[in-house]
Amino acid sequence: SSDGTAKLWESSSGTLVTTLFHGGRIKFLDAAEQGNQLLTLSTLGSVKLWHIDPPRSMRVLGPTANASYYEPSPVISRSGMLARATDEGVAMWRLVSGEKVELPDNQDPVVGVALVSDETTLVAASGEGDLRAYDLQSKTLKWRRQAPIGHARLAAMASSSSGMIVTSDSLGELRWFNEFGVLLSSERLPAPGTTLDWSKNGATVAVSLRNTDQREIMLFDGYSRRRLATLPSKYADAAISPDGKYLVTATQASSTIEIWDRHGTMLK
Repeated sequence: SSDGTAKLWESSSGTLVTTLFHGGRIKFLDAAEQGNQLLTLSTLGSVKLWHIDPPRSMRVLGPTANASYYEPSPVISRSGMLARATDEGVAMWRLVSGEKVELPDNQDPVVGVALVSDETTLVAASGEGDLRAYDLQSKTLKWRRQAPIGHARLAAMASSSSGMIVTSDSLGELRWFNEFGVLLSSERLPAPGTTLDWSKNGATVAVSLRNTDQREIMLFDGYSRRRLATLPSKYADAAISPDGKYLVTATQASSTIEIWDRHGTMLK
């Protein structure tokens, strides 16, 4: 939340279990693969790894050079590695040991990261206008391709289990690539897409649009890239269920959480 804390609740009773203090505005939160660990990223630039039960801070990863509020979200692989985009390349750590992992050809500013090919490949979008792919097992560069991701700052990046990659930049351009960095299609959105969420099965993509005059969420079919629905502008952020059938939205103004189907119908 904006007060620098992450709150854990009992899902069945709605009881507050504990409050974790990170510091700075928390902009990313995710559960690690082990299930009893939580990751938080704040605008101060640091990532913290927490033990949930009992609650305690385990490790601090960072800070890095890029602590922008609009930094795209980091990614966590099933093999237990955390990667994030920074002004000094991809920053990567092993969660278990906290060891920093070095990658080749990794000095340019990176504006987005995504996992493809069953999470064995990390794709990074550089500020120089290219996409590069790293093998996470061998830590080697698989390919590098000039890509029309624009000179505007990349606002968000996500990938699917099928290998496709979607990016959105600060000018509102939404671009779809295959797992080798080849552009499939693009379209101009009415506002920049500041966050992207792709369901784990690849069926649904949610794009949160935000500028001074407009705030809304667009839903797309992850396979055909067809637009499914647009939700009202009061919703700030969204998360998709793993099967792609449902969407949870939240608004900062009233702390309201609502559930929708992928075609934009609110569920009672």
